[in-house]
Amino acid sequence: RGLQSAIQGKNLQVEVLADDDLPRAEVDADLIRQVLVNLVGNAVKFTPREGAITISISELESSVLVSVADNGPGIEASDIQRIFREFYRADGTTTQQEGTGLGLTIARHIVNLHGGHIEVQRRETGGSDFRFMVPKETGTVKKMPVNLGPTTNEAEARTLVDELLRLVAELTGSRAVALLLRDGQGALTPVGAMGWSPGSCAVRPVIENVGWSRFMQAGCAVTDPGQIVRDLNWCGDDAEMGQHMYAPLGSGDHTLGVIVTGRRRKNGSYKKADLVQLTILADVAKAALQGMSTSVGRTIEAVRLLLKIRRTGVPTSTPQALDLLAKLARRFGVGETGARRIQYAAALHDAGMARVEDEIVLGDASLNVDERDEVERHVEEGVELMSPLLPDEATTDIMRHHHEKYDGTGYPTGLKEQGIPLGARLLAVIDAWFSLTRERPFRQGLSPVSALAEITSHTGTQFDPQVVREFKAVLVSENLLDGNTQKTSPHAN
Repeated sequence: RGLQSAIQGKNLQVEVLADDDLPRAEVDADLIRQVLVNLVGNAVKFTPREGAITISISELESSVLVSVADNGPGIEASDIQRIFREFYRADGTTTQQEGTGLGLTIARHIVNLHGGHIEVQRRETGGSDFRFMVPKETGTVKKMPVNLGPTTNEAEARTLVDELLRLVAELTGSRAVALLLRDGQGALTPVGAMGWSPGSCAVRPVIENVGWSRFMQAGCAVTDPGQIVRDLNWCGDDAEMGQHMYAPLGSGDHTLGVIVTGRRRKNGSYKKADLVQLTILADVAKAALQGMSTSVGRTIEAVRLLLKIRRTGVPTSTPQALDLLAKLARRFGVGETGARRIQYAAALHDAGMARVEDEIVLGDASLNVDERDEVERHVEEGVELMSPLLPDEATTDIMRHHHEKYDGTGYPTGLKEQGIPLGARLLAVIDAWFSLTRERPFRQGLSPVSALAEITSHTGTQFDPQVVREFKAVLVSENLLDGNTQKTSPHAN
């Protein structure tokens, strides 16, 4: 309504589309209204006369998504990663439009304050699509169990639970997540839930029995934990959920609790790779909860950073990447414990990139000296930022040395050949594979055949020759080498 004069003056068509049964979002209404005014006002400003603007609102895994799309001139690829900077204007707009150049920067700050994410994309049909996500409302049920130890602040403990729910939801593609913790008195107590329909989620504690004990002793995620599902009738009868996953937080007698996820039917069933991923995320959640009594603030920041790098496209924490990494690790006889440690490191390994400017992370230009220094520093910064979640020195070493090169020219310490931890050598190849095959704003991903050729060309210099040979064998065994859909692309930096 506030922009009607400008809209009618240009005879624009403005349409608002919203999903049915949208969840509540945790936002400050006045601040989010300012974001909408800035984004819609920006679309009105740059959309030509008699053009169209579409505002759509939908539910994602851990967020509510708002999209403001127009059919204006669009934004050049070189400007996309800079468009939210203070006073920045895309090429060709400086003399055409009035304004301070702060509207998009203010929108970004407000969304970031909410723990959300904002981005812009070029539309294939022409124009721009500004999209921001804000967190879905979570429900907290009980106080944290006393056996986790004292916390400095109950509100911080609640925040950590909420952040873990969002992290698990977004990484697993689940629209509903619940966390239950052992209370030390023979029961599993629900301490947080997100995304369940109110009518199907009458949350109550679950009494531990033999079935629960066997499930938690195993220490791995499953889609069918047996008869214990009947104890979870508060989340098992949701008609909108097609399937669930269940993962214990740890294994054996030291299990802290259970994570349950649910996915909408339209998104299909969970696969084996999804179970692998949830198992690792359950280990992350356990480490975060155990760190509450000593460093809850740093632990919250670590979990938030993991969510941020997921949203900026770091590919190695995906179900497919973790599954492929485990298959490669087993070829080197590391065992299940060793494979799980490498997967855990992979889930955290690029956290430092969250502190690197987006235009460096996603850009297509060669890096200057300062930018390269910033990128190389991200490894040690990542280790420091993730320290509340790192369980042992072996895991830390994998994370610290995954950018070392086989010939000794890598960073941060210039290790070479067998001096580089095996897990880091495996992770380097998997990381390169998914980076090369992934679509980016400035280029298409390589075909599997082309990506393997690129990795092979750096065998003996960047990558361990034996790791590359075994990786090729894994690709063949998994039927992932299909050369019929080959794409062309410049080599990655």
